[in-house]
Amino acid sequence: YPNLDGVIAISEFIREQIGWPAAHIVRNGWEHVLAEPTADAAERLLDAAPGALKVGCLMRLGEGEERYKGGALYRQLAAACPGLHFSLMGRGEARDEAPYREAGIQVLRNASDAQRAAYLDDIDVFVSPSLWEGCNLPLLEAQARGTAALAFDCGAHPEHATGICGSVEDMARLLRHWQQRRDLLEAESRRARDWVRQRFSWDRATDEVLEAILQG
Repeated sequence: YPNLDGVIAISEFIREQIGWPAAHIVRNGWEHVLAEPTADAAERLLDAAPGALKVGCLMRLGEGEERYKGGALYRQLAAACPGLHFSLMGRGEARDEAPYREAGIQVLRNASDAQRAAYLDDIDVFVSPSLWEGCNLPLLEAQARGTAALAFDCGAHPEHATGICGSVEDMARLLRHWQQRRDLLEAESRRARDWVRQRFSWDRATDEVLEAILQG
């Protein structure tokens, strides 16, 4: 870094991790998920029982990926919330589905971008069980579309989500509460949407990158 004119980081967490306090922070945006799902993609993706709270996650599948993406924690969360519908959309191979299906989690593998948008609209709560993220773009995507999101208090999550939990137990307790109090969930979803849309923007990110370059 001393040989560079400047460094740009995507979060305060990353600026701390690279050990360069002078780095400019330029946060990612969310507008790429504004397009409405196509009619075929918007077809019902989930097989949830009527009335069940639908909890979803975007995650890369595979043994190596889930070590930090928190796949085991997501399965623990599902086990702690009987009666709720858990699903997972992600990239991976067919063999990677087994641990989730055995835990009662519906797996939607290798979906299109349009299906991802429809999925974020269909679920009631988005959960990221990841243990390390420099930004966690799916958190922004879900909240920007008006879906409440939960993540653990680690990495850059506190900078990118309104719903931060300290443990699987805390997250499960909140999900069970929202199952009973949909009015509170709807209020949280609106709060998350407004918070992300006011705080993040690709246009703003572009302006800030250009400003950092011009400043040298």
